Amino acid sequence: MEVTVTFIGNATTLISGGGVTLLTDPNFLHRGQHAYLGYGLVSKRLREPAIDIDELPPLEAVVLSHMHGDHWDRRATTELDHELPVLTTPDAAKRLAHRGFGSALGLSTWQTHNIVKGDTVVNVTSLPGRHAPAPIHRMLPPVMGSMLEFTSGRPDGCTSPETRCWSRNSTRSRCDSNRSTSASFTWAAPGCPQAGGCPSVSP
Repeated sequence: MEVTVTFIGNATTLISGGGVTLLTDPNFLHRGQHAYLGYGLVSKRLREPAIDIDELPPLEAVVLSHMHGDHWDRRATTELDHELPVLTTPDAAKRLAHRGFGSALGLSTWQTHNIVKGDTVVNVTSLPGRHAPAPIHRMLPPVMGSMLEFTSGRPDGCTSPETRCWSRNSTRSRCDSNRSTSASFTWAAPGCPQAGGCPSVSP
C-alpha cells in the first residue's frame, strides 16, 4: 500500500492510503490572520496554507492533537463537515460537540479507534503528551499524540510487511522495518517523545 503525507502548514497534513484520507490539526487561516490561543494571546499566520479548506479531498476523519486556535481554527469550525468524525482528547471532543460536531470522539491515552473502508483498516491510537513544561502545562488544554497504522488485507488474509514511521514534532522521524502492518505513522504532540528507533531528519 502506498501512503502519502501532504504538508499543508503548521501541524496540518493530509495522510492518505488505501482509499482512506485523514486530516490532522486543521488550520486554514490565511497569511496575516490571527489564531486566538486564550489568555489574550494570539498567533499570526506568516504563510498561506498549501491547500485551502475548500480544496480538500473527501475525508474519513480528522485527528486533532488538542483544542487551540492554531490547531483547530475558526474556519475548521464553520467550513468542515459537522458529521465528520474527529478523533481527539476527551476535553476537545466535548468542546467540539458544543460547536455542532456530534461525531467527535474523545480518546483516552492508549485507547484505539478503528476506521474501516473496504479492505483498509486504520488504527488510531492515542499516545501520552504534555503541552508544555511544568507548571505552564496546567494552564493549557490537554494534548495527545497519535499513532496511525494503515493495514491492507490481501485475498490470502496476509498483510503487507512494510512499515513506515513518522513523528510530528520539531523534527521528523522516519524508519522502515518488517512488521505486519503496511504503514504506521506516529504523530507526536508537543512534549511527546519521538518514535523510538527512527533516525531523525530535518522536515
